[in-house]
Amino acid sequence: MSAFAPFFVSYCAKYIVESMKVRAILLGIAVSAVIRAQAIPPCPPPGVGLTRTQYCALVGVVDGRLTILPGDRFAMSPAFAKGLARGVTLANAKEAVRKIVAEKLLALPKIYLSGLATGETDAALTDAATDGLRKFNGSWAKYAIEYLEWQNKNAGRMDPGAVFGACLSPLLQQEDSSAILNDDPGIDPAIGYISFSILDPFASNSVQIRLPGMAEARKSRRQAEIKKHLRGLDGKLWSKASILHALGPLYQNLGLDPQITVTSRDETISITEGTQFSSIVFSNEVQTGDIDSVLWNVLATEEFRKAMANREEWVGDRTLRYKDLGYATGDEPYVNQYNLQIEQLLLAQQGCSMTLQPSKQQGVNQYVDMRIQKASAKPKATSVEDSKTRPDTGIVDPMEPANRNQQQVKDRPRRVGLQLTFKPGQGISATGLFQISRVKWPLPNGALSLKGGGPSGNLISGNYFADFLNFSKFRQRVAMRLNGSQVVTRQRILAGRKVDQTDTGGLGHLEWQPFRNWNGADLRFWFDGSRTTVKLASNTASLSKQNLTAADFGATYYLRSVESEYPQQTVILPHVKMGLGISATERPFAHTTIVVRHQRSFDSFKYDFAGRFESATRSTPIFEQPSFGGVDVVRGFRADDGIGRQLWSVQSELLHPLPGLGAMSVRNTRLRQIVSGLQLAWFYDVGGVYQTTSSAPGARSGAGTGVHLDMKLAVLKFDWAYGFGEAASRGPKGKFYFGIQLNIPE
Repeated sequence: MSAFAPFFVSYCAKYIVESMKVRAILLGIAVSAVIRAQAIPPCPPPGVGLTRTQYCALVGVVDGRLTILPGDRFAMSPAFAKGLARGVTLANAKEAVRKIVAEKLLALPKIYLSGLATGETDAALTDAATDGLRKFNGSWAKYAIEYLEWQNKNAGRMDPGAVFGACLSPLLQQEDSSAILNDDPGIDPAIGYISFSILDPFASNSVQIRLPGMAEARKSRRQAEIKKHLRGLDGKLWSKASILHALGPLYQNLGLDPQITVTSRDETISITEGTQFSSIVFSNEVQTGDIDSVLWNVLATEEFRKAMANREEWVGDRTLRYKDLGYATGDEPYVNQYNLQIEQLLLAQQGCSMTLQPSKQQGVNQYVDMRIQKASAKPKATSVEDSKTRPDTGIVDPMEPANRNQQQVKDRPRRVGLQLTFKPGQGISATGLFQISRVKWPLPNGALSLKGGGPSGNLISGNYFADFLNFSKFRQRVAMRLNGSQVVTRQRILAGRKVDQTDTGGLGHLEWQPFRNWNGADLRFWFDGSRTTVKLASNTASLSKQNLTAADFGATYYLRSVESEYPQQTVILPHVKMGLGISATERPFAHTTIVVRHQRSFDSFKYDFAGRFESATRSTPIFEQPSFGGVDVVRGFRADDGIGRQLWSVQSELLHPLPGLGAMSVRNTRLRQIVSGLQLAWFYDVGGVYQTTSSAPGARSGAGTGVHLDMKLAVLKFDWAYGFGEAASRGPKGKFYFGIQLNIPE
């Protein structure tokens, strides 16, 4: 009996293996028979427990992955065809569904990988059976036969029916954010059958827009704006990518970085619009006397006045809460990167910096505190205790690297800079700058600077500037500046001759800002008193020398829309320069300039209009008369291509994103802002100069194109223009321009 045992065991094992092969063959025959009998997938008709269109298909295998076989079917909902957009046929919609399903299946792993035994790795499997499954092409029935033989070699591997569902599991668990809803019951491994529910076409009027955390009073307006931007998707298949693309321009214009969740099964879009401010916290290093002027730079006018009205209630704790400024919960201001950059620039002039830190306030939206601190000579790292109680939230100082979120920003009271300028016909100039800030004598909060370079511009310039004079008393910003300089303007064309103009003298400047950011408006008045010696020379030979005593009066009115769907800004700059005629060689004169600029942004383009009017009295020296040409007047001409006592110009620009960049697909927020800021510009300028000296009067125009980089605070412009009309320089009509346009009050 003992001799017979090995033989018996060997025989039984061989019988079991042979039986399993027979069963596999029988299974294959049975599956093949079922599939042949079911050549058309069993798609249920509408109305039998179905509320949506159904897409049904049989699958095969290509390169080891599931794929749809020809002969798929649709059970169409009556509402589906009616909801399609004009120009989109039912055949187009079906083909789009097929493409989406094919992409979903292609993204799944190879089938056999879902059936590996515990502890088994794909890299360790080098046998022929595994390699055959990796590269398999054919029907699901044949794949199931080969898979069954492969499964029998390891008892821990899944059977064909289980692996079919396991392979599709990642797809079934995907978030429903497209027109294709993954139906868990819609699979049958016995015949290789899958089905999907298809949403009716997108309809912006019926989609639910959820804005958790937003104050109820603001929701209706924002929901209307969102649906307006989604209207272009009406009648098309649901697509998260399309929804994000449609809403991208809206939130870019608003200056927000929202979190958008699309749940197509419920036809719902949920949007958390951004991080909100809870309070402003002042570190102990910020002197109590400086708190008011700091708040002037970070609060709107109405907020500032409310803060000053109840100052004694919060200044002791050095914490100003936005609810104390009248904001309801959920209605606090959003963190806006554009505003933060402006505020950082203003605070830097006061020797302060800003960081955003997690707030104790809880809500649907994330809240942060704006922490104002004195810039320190040496950054002070966060303590271990702080690092334990303050988790990393990704909130960083908007102007500093992320790893300095919990540090004080290094003070830079001394700054060194270099500026390059180019003017057609006048060449390139380089100017260096050295500045010392926070000088406490003779007035507090002062700054000293020294500028020099050439061959044009400030050959040498010294400047003293003091800000927020007696602010605690007036609660309005007053600043003053003293300047002494020698400035050269090369290659001017005056009276038909090229000359170099050198201005040597001093200037006193006084500025008053009664309000800042009052519903988006900013107003400043300024006065200059100057004494200058103007020298004109040609080839180092002096032509004339004249003293000029003048008084300048001007204002800046800046209006920017606040949290607008289509943001716009308007700048009005009136300026009058009056020659006082103090000495016997001076004659009184007046030169009036009015500049108006208006910009507005839309979803895919924006426009920019600028108008200029200048008028000078008869006694105005020729070097002070309006100059026609240049980047601010009419492009296509250089400065001084016409000199006269009357001048007007209108500049118009149409800008749109550079095609093919796909900015909305860039994940990094800052890189996306840069890419989206690249714009193609088309412009046409027209203007005229009259009562001229040594140049023809009349109108001229210029047209051209360029590439602009909109960085919100400023716009870098690279333009080329061709001028139409007579030019005093008589040079080439095509000219290049490089310039920087500031989008903040100067």
